Amino acid sequence: MSDCTIIIARDINSSGTKLTIKLCKELNKPYIIITEELKGLTLHEMCMLLYLKLKDDKVEIINVAGNRESVAPGIQDFSYRVIKELCEIMYIVNTK
Repeated sequence: MSDCTIIIARDINSSGTKLTIKLCKELNKPYIIITEELKGLTLHEMCMLLYLKLKDDKVEIINVAGNRESVAPGIQDFSYRVIKELCEIMYIVNTK
C-alpha cells in the first residue's frame, strides 16, 4: 500500500478524482493534488516543492492517480513530465 497519493488532474471535480480523495481520507492516507496551473512556478520548482514535501513526510511508496487522457486531453503528457522531473530531482539529490 502506498504512503501517499499524487493526484495529477485538470478536473479535480471528476467522479474518479472525488472517489480517490474519498478513499484517501477513509484510509487516512495523505494526498497531494497537482494541476497544470502552476501558480507562477516552473515545472521544476513545483516538482522540487513536491520532492521536499514527500521527503519531509518520509514517503517511500507513491500512488499516482488522476484524470484519464480521454477525459482531459494532454494530461498524460503533463503527468509524464511531472513524474520524470520528480524522478530526476530524486536521482540528483540521492547521488550526491
